[in-house]
Amino acid sequence: RLFDGKVRERFQAKEIDGDLVVLRTIEVNGLSEEIRLILAERGDGKVINRGSDLEADPEGNRIFHRLVASGNPQVLSVGYNFSKIGVFLVSSKESELLEGGKAKSRWSHTIVAGIELGKPQGSYVVDEAILPYPNPWKRRIRPVAIDFSSDGEAFLVTFDGDVYRISGLGSADNQIKWKRIAAGFNEPQSIRIRGDEVFVFSRLGITRLVDNDNDGETDFYEMFSNRFNQSADTRDYPLSLALRPDGSFIIVKGGQQASAKSVHSGRVMSISADGRKVEYFGYGLRNGYISGHPTKDIITASDQQGNWVPSTPFHIVRKGSYLGYQPGAPFKDYAEIQSPALWIPHRVAQSGIEQIWPVDERMGDLNGSILYIEYKKPSLFRIYVPEDPRFVQTAGSQLPIEFETPLLKGAMNPVDGSAYFVGFQIWDSIAPRLEGLCRLRVLPHESVLPRSVEVYKDGVRLSFEQTLGPELARDPSNYQVSSWNYVRTEEYGSPQFGGDGEPGVDEWMVHSVLLSKDQKSVFLAIADVRETMQLEVQYNLFGEWQPLYFTINELNRTRLKDYKFESINFSKLFASESVPRVVKTSQKIVSVARGQQLYSQMGCVGCHSIDGSTEGRSGPTWLGAYKSRRKLKGGGSVRVDEEYLRNSILDPAVAITEGFDGQEAGMPSYKGILSDEDVESLVMFIRSLR
Repeated sequence: RLFDGKVRERFQAKEIDGDLVVLRTIEVNGLSEEIRLILAERGDGKVINRGSDLEADPEGNRIFHRLVASGNPQVLSVGYNFSKIGVFLVSSKESELLEGGKAKSRWSHTIVAGIELGKPQGSYVVDEAILPYPNPWKRRIRPVAIDFSSDGEAFLVTFDGDVYRISGLGSADNQIKWKRIAAGFNEPQSIRIRGDEVFVFSRLGITRLVDNDNDGETDFYEMFSNRFNQSADTRDYPLSLALRPDGSFIIVKGGQQASAKSVHSGRVMSISADGRKVEYFGYGLRNGYISGHPTKDIITASDQQGNWVPSTPFHIVRKGSYLGYQPGAPFKDYAEIQSPALWIPHRVAQSGIEQIWPVDERMGDLNGSILYIEYKKPSLFRIYVPEDPRFVQTAGSQLPIEFETPLLKGAMNPVDGSAYFVGFQIWDSIAPRLEGLCRLRVLPHESVLPRSVEVYKDGVRLSFEQTLGPELARDPSNYQVSSWNYVRTEEYGSPQFGGDGEPGVDEWMVHSVLLSKDQKSVFLAIADVRETMQLEVQYNLFGEWQPLYFTINELNRTRLKDYKFESINFSKLFASESVPRVVKTSQKIVSVARGQQLYSQMGCVGCHSIDGSTEGRSGPTWLGAYKSRRKLKGGGSVRVDEEYLRNSILDPAVAITEGFDGQEAGMPSYKGILSDEDVESLVMFIRSLR
């Protein structure tokens, strides 16, 4: 819509007098006042050639045409000559863009491909769809987002600007049909289905795909909403488009702005159901992705560790929330930061992306939880939905699943009840595949992960589906509890700090362990539970240690009656002697093998190669690094010796290698995260790569 009028545009590329010309026909209905319509401009200030019937500004680098106020249709046909860098009006005969009749099919082909069934990974299976290569469209297929209609039809958008309708996902024969239905989007990153409508979020705005003749292809690209700024900045990506139960949308765009800042970047925007009203909904996301519950009006968000974001957060986004990234703050002198509902250690999730809600019984123990997508080390982090409807804090655990596809987005298929994920290699992922579409299936099993967890002022409850062995469950030596905090600054990431403000962690003493009467829940009784940004609870009840991560924003009264625990007086319990336990001391190992293990475990593999390659990496290679000489940002050089390596691990911002100092690069400090022995093991491993 434009000045109370409606605008309709069509484009066509054709050859005129030997030159390649893009023809653009603009039809405007119902203008309430005269306007000057800008047809072309050059950012470099150079003159644009123009026809005599078009106007230009004094410098000649902006071309426009006047349209008068009128209730009648006005049609303007414009030619863009790329050979002569010119703009001119063309006759309606040459344009042939608004001709009536049935349009010819652009992409008549339907390609049939299959799905490669995966091998069980404990309780889960990951199947990989076979992408249609080669294809008659001669297109690269780099999937960036997917969504499903109620009948199980999938709609997939690629970073290259194409939309495909995929039929047969979830069918018994695992044969799927690909059909291209739309094209021409500028770096889209989201697609959403609302009833029978398909919406794509790209740098153009939010576009609704219209199929006028029901032939399965898009005939009309309706600009549903672009009433928000889209800058030319590289990182001003159209990251997420979430649908709310009332039919309205929530969007977020990349917040890391450098060359062309936008007032809407790094901020969460609400789009009305008709696309005409845009409002600020939340603030302060660095590189955040949002998601919405399928039936409840709950908006969640990820973000990625970096400047002003000390670790990987999971947010509940409410109206007016300020989530902490300072360049995307509200437009006032002071705003209080809303704490994340959960912090996730950087070593566990380094590039948090979108979240999906598997609300389907066929997803087994994952039903009703939130799946938080991690891109760099393609994996899923399960987030527990608390019983407290305020959702001020929660907990999560990493699922033991390996993916070959670099994960970006996902959606639930209502036909087979499975979760589907898509993605491609953008930056720093260690996924084996360049691109893909995969399916996660859940096998019948007894999970080793809790079905629900909660922290109270007197301890931590873990509830399981399976019955626990009493002797094992009550032994405090089978649990380890520790905590630490982060510091939010302009520096990249944050070390871990104990309660005394020094780098490190605080160990929490488990006084005793209570077992419920049905032997399916344990309560770790802990005196002096306190608020903390990160609480790690490890348990060894099924043959190996499993970690859980909590954030404690407030202390709630201990309520155990609903979980079949005996009534307990915690004041008397904590006044008594703690339960004896065998203290298990771990052997401190310094070795090349330990360093290689840490290289993968701590995520170094995502930024630093060990084979000399640097493509797609934000840090220099470790191959041949030791004893080499490196040029530093700002001038000077340094010899890479043991001391330099130690300092680079613990305080990486002190000396940054030239060429690895852009906004894409960034490394957090590992103070308080790695022990002295672990630092030495990493140094030994780097020394061995010669």
